[in-house]
Amino acid sequence: MLLPSLLLALAGGPDPLELIETSGARLLVVEGQLFRERGGTRTPIGHSVEPAPGRVLALAADPAGLTFVAAEGGLFVLGPSVAVLDPFEPQGDVPRGRPTAVHVDAARRLWFATEEGVGVLEPSHYHGRRLVTPGLAPGRSYALAGTPDGKLAIRWEGGAHVHDPAAASAPRLTSVRIDGEPVTSGATLARASGGELVLELAGEAAGGAAFRYRIDGHHVWRSLPADGRLSVPNPGRRTLELVAEDEDLDTSAPFLVKLEIAYPFYYSGRFVVGAALVAGLALLALFARGLRDAAGRAQPLRALVSAALALVLAVQVLAGLVPHAKGWPFVGFGMYTKRFPRDGLIYAERIVVLRPDGSERIVPVQSAGVIVDEPWEVLRPLIDRGEPALRAYLEAWRARNPGQAASGLQVQAQRSRLTAHGPVSVAPLVLAHFREASGG
Repeated sequence: MLLPSLLLALAGGPDPLELIETSGARLLVVEGQLFRERGGTRTPIGHSVEPAPGRVLALAADPAGLTFVAAEGGLFVLGPSVAVLDPFEPQGDVPRGRPTAVHVDAARRLWFATEEGVGVLEPSHYHGRRLVTPGLAPGRSYALAGTPDGKLAIRWEGGAHVHDPAAASAPRLTSVRIDGEPVTSGATLARASGGELVLELAGEAAGGAAFRYRIDGHHVWRSLPADGRLSVPNPGRRTLELVAEDEDLDTSAPFLVKLEIAYPFYYSGRFVVGAALVAGLALLALFARGLRDAAGRAQPLRALVSAALALVLAVQVLAGLVPHAKGWPFVGFGMYTKRFPRDGLIYAERIVVLRPDGSERIVPVQSAGVIVDEPWEVLRPLIDRGEPALRAYLEAWRARNPGQAASGLQVQAQRSRLTAHGPVSVAPLVLAHFREASGG
């Protein structure tokens, strides 16, 4: 049975367009404008960048606490602790045009409809696919809703379809060729630095297989370019992972390729030491010739110190320009010199403990008793392994913080958009989410 709001929308009657956030606040749409009601106070929801969203057409509650919004100006996301809608652009082969309906299922798949059809997005980086179900023709006005058994109900004037994401077989990656040669999972390939890898992949998946990749366990899976060409990664031992994906964003088991990328000759110790000696002798000769006292006598000590200082400075500058050393202290200064465009985003990863009352508590990565050199040593396994890893971390956190109420855990990327009027906090990306059933 379809949800009452869906039936009302199809009948042309008033759509309630409201929902309750995890914090207990109420979101509602009045004459196309989105408001938040809390404690008897109604506050209008603004927008982070121009142009304005226009009339709000549909709302969808995310199990992780976000709200996704379809409006005349596109798709937007709202967090429970921010007061502005933030736009996002679907990536991949998805329906284009003005969105008219949105729905988020229990697996956090974001379904949306436009006049071109129905599509689905993952809710963090907005990669998506187009639903190729027969009968979903362009030009129709689609309404979306969930069914009690977790399926997607799609309705339009004169027709209906129920889509079951669990009905199809799991995607399979059936063939991988790299640089024209077949490769098996777990194989090791040796390559020179620079250049490209040419990938030819084949797979089986509902709606046709799409392919994604990541390198060294990065938390973002990227779409494989249409021509299959990837730049060779930085020198060293690297791991390339490949998956096939179906129209519901389900993926195959990762296919692993180990890469041994040779270091360029100018990274070798012999070359570096030799070049440094030559440069040092040249600088010493230059300063020995130029540094003289009032009587015209050479100043060997001053020349030696000056040459050493000049060499150290030159090495620092060179190391800052070469990616191999940009992470060295006082070399790359990347954290101080990175530039952001107007309306660009900055991110800050964090672990958030969810409380039973719907509020959130940001906690240090080490608060569960782990010792790390950098946060991604903990965050990446939580994202990759999902509920078992999140549950284990939460239990460890509870053991070290007795008496603290907690009902779930999230890995978030806090975001601020750099507008002309200063940074504006917008909805975070929820990279991993777990909430106990008893916690709502």
